[in-house]
Amino acid sequence: MAPSAPFQSPPADGPGKVHIDNWVPPPVTNQVDNFAQLSTIDLSLMDSDDPAVVSRLEQQIKRAIREDGFLFLENYGVDIDQVRGMFVHLWGMADKIATSTVRTCSILA
Repeated sequence: MAPSAPFQSPPADGPGKVHIDNWVPPPVTNQVDNFAQLSTIDLSLMDSDDPAVVSRLEQQIKRAIREDGFLFLENYGVDIDQVRGMFVHLWGMADKIATSTVRTCSILA
């Protein structure tokens, strides 16, 4: 069997594609508040060959869940451009869903 051609993504502005505006992050707040001091979990430590390092990481995760009820992760393997790209798509979908819902509700009224 002959090898297949590499996959080529269709153009983002091709026929039938919905236009999604770029997501613009909100400005950093200047508000001074008594924010919670969360534990920071460095997930890159999971790749350590040292079992003691991995064990300490597990203990940090357990403590953060128990005390903070939240995991504040860093070095988890996803760069900021990927995160921003996710927000672009989610923001666009949420806007399209909201517009569609309003349109549907207007039709049903």
